[in-house]
Amino acid sequence: MSSTRTKILFTGLDLLLYASIAVVLILSLLGKLPFEFGHFNCNDTSIRLEKRPSSVGLMPLLIFYFLLPFIVIFISESYYCFLNQQGSTKSKLLTSLKKVHHLYLRYFLWATLNILLNDITKIIVAVPRPHFIETCIPDWQNINCSHNSGFIGFQRSLCLSNNTAAVYDSMKSWPSGHAQLAAFAAMFLMVYLEFQMKEENSLMLKRWLQSVLIIFPIYSSASRIHDYKHHVSDVVWGVIFGCAMAVIFLWKTQLYQCSHYSEENQVETRGIRPSNEKQKKPSRMQLIQSEFGAIEEMESEIVHHQQHGSPKSHNNHVFSHLQQ
Repeated sequence: MSSTRTKILFTGLDLLLYASIAVVLILSLLGKLPFEFGHFNCNDTSIRLEKRPSSVGLMPLLIFYFLLPFIVIFISESYYCFLNQQGSTKSKLLTSLKKVHHLYLRYFLWATLNILLNDITKIIVAVPRPHFIETCIPDWQNINCSHNSGFIGFQRSLCLSNNTAAVYDSMKSWPSGHAQLAAFAAMFLMVYLEFQMKEENSLMLKRWLQSVLIIFPIYSSASRIHDYKHHVSDVVWGVIFGCAMAVIFLWKTQLYQCSHYSEENQVETRGIRPSNEKQKKPSRMQLIQSEFGAIEEMESEIVHHQQHGSPKSHNNHVFSHLQQ
């Protein structure tokens, strides 16, 4: 099997595997998968809060999570590629696009894996949100709160609400998805800028950008508590999981080796490979040795011809060669 066919085959396999994950994830986020895990307590006042609209909606989160890293990677790789690489504009553009594709594709896959991990954890742990009672509208006539210290196993049939997707979502409080996703993207971008940007021209630009990147995760995480979408522990663990996933991703991709500012990369971009060996000066010994070798060879020929008898023309030829 040729390398082209092999590449096409494994590309198709990757797309199929990603589609299988994406379909299950989308169905779960839409509340189409009837998972009934976890429990709630009749006497728990922390799940009796009102349901408020989200201060940070899904669209701003997705822009920060998927679009902003692409923009940052594209601008950074294009800038340094046009700055350091020699060649035509077309070749520079193609090189920068290859780098963007290589890095962002891996970021996109890990970002999807981060969402999948968050949703699976939410389903299995199944902690009720602060607005669970208002969203579920429990059927108290069929619920025995005096049994088992008031702990009731969650079932869709115990909720009078007609919004099935919202009912399932009300049991997905731990960990916070907004906090985990925002922390993952912010951690990646901060480390990426740390290795990509120099401080020779400006000491504040890189630190200013990194400080700005922290604002959205902090605001998004705090808003989830203020809007009664999550408990404090949900947000804290969401940030921890998001940062941990970003660190693992950065370690696996070895981003620190992609820095444009190491001496080896700067030399390679100019088409010169670094060498640790010192260039040796040409020695005259080689010429001297070659001359001695020629003299020894001619002397051996003279002796040979003298022993076996040789024509004078050959001796004259050798003698004239020695004079030269």
